[in-house]
Amino acid sequence: MTRRPTLPPAASFGVAAGVLVLSLGASGAPAMLYPAFSALWGTGPVVTTALFAVYPVALVVVMVAGGGLSDRFGRRRLMLAGVAVVAVGTVLFALADAPAWAFAGRIVQGAGVGLAMSAASAALVEFDRSGNPTRASAVNAAATSLGATAAILVGGWLVQHTADPTHLAFWILLAAVLVLLVALVFLPETARTAGARPAAAASAGRRALLAVPRAGRRPFLVGTAAVTVAFVTGAVFLALGAQIIRDVVGTANAFHAAATLATWPLVVMPTTLLARRIPTSAAVRIGGVVAAVGLALLLVAGVADSLAVFLGSALLSGVGYGFLMYGGLGLVTAAADDGRRASTFSSMYLVAYLAQGSTAVLVGALATATSLDAAVVVAVPVIVVLCLATAAVARRSRGSHGQRGLGRRSRTRKGPADPRIRGALLRAVAAYANVFASMTKR
Repeated sequence: MTRRPTLPPAASFGVAAGVLVLSLGASGAPAMLYPAFSALWGTGPVVTTALFAVYPVALVVVMVAGGGLSDRFGRRRLMLAGVAVVAVGTVLFALADAPAWAFAGRIVQGAGVGLAMSAASAALVEFDRSGNPTRASAVNAAATSLGATAAILVGGWLVQHTADPTHLAFWILLAAVLVLLVALVFLPETARTAGARPAAAASAGRRALLAVPRAGRRPFLVGTAAVTVAFVTGAVFLALGAQIIRDVVGTANAFHAAATLATWPLVVMPTTLLARRIPTSAAVRIGGVVAAVGLALLLVAGVADSLAVFLGSALLSGVGYGFLMYGGLGLVTAAADDGRRASTFSSMYLVAYLAQGSTAVLVGALATATSLDAAVVVAVPVIVVLCLATAAVARRSRGSHGQRGLGRRSRTRKGPADPRIRGALLRAVAAYANVFASMTKR
């Protein structure tokens, strides 16, 4: 019997990161399409925000039922199964000609990501050979931001330049999903209990599918709070960003709106790389404050009807999101037990996605009952308070984190890893800023 060929660790690390890119890419795929869906179906914000929210709800249900399954059956198998389910959901979305089909596709996509995301986060740690404990956390946060950036920009371009963006966007996403499926076939297995004897596997399977580490409970809770606040901030921009730009700021060009909105996830990538210079608890403190300032600017953008102020809001909120995600993921990664890593990530994502979905539905319902302006004015101050509270909790607990050395850079390194990658990302952000400036001058 011939052995299945497998990818080397570096390529496997990239494939696991690709699953995380897909997770946010699938989540953000409809971000610029919500106004088009609303016009097509003749519905208000409550329907489009519900369409956004069923994704994290489905994801949460799957995580509760099977979040730690990859600790038993293996990372590769769960990622393969999850990405295959995402492919099915994407086909449903691509064929959708009524809200029911779109909701079905969104639910199936969320279920697939629920299977794959915790396994991918755990695999990222296990395939990392750098010796730097912060690298996997930084790549995790950067990968998800890359997925959201691509989804927003592609969606905006399709809305502005094609006749059928609500279907074409998902055929493009399906092509990316199929490429990732092929790569996953050649991924090696890393979970310790995968392929174990039946008795050992059964013993692993009896363990809780969700786990909170005992020894590192406090940093786990702080890290989960940071990731949750980041996801709630993301709900505002992903679920309502396109409609805020159109209705509150008053920009009609969909691609210009997408370019503005995409600054939020785009700045996350260089932010997470720069954040590696500081301890994870400090990153949470900085992220909470910066995200709060960015969200406050969102209120100013609505009052001033200013696209430039919205751009500033997106930039600062993105920087805050990057610090929060990096710090939160770093704390959870360091707190997780090796044998229950996927279960621990599932617990974190469960809380974060449940909060994200609830935020989207509540804000959408409020916007339908009153107006989008009123919904933003009510919701944003609440999220600002949550950001500042998370920063305060991280500040109070920084002593215990420092003693454990959670998420600090390896002492053998003189600076952030992969300087060429960091430089390329910074140049890409600068080039993007130049393109955006040239567009706004036209």
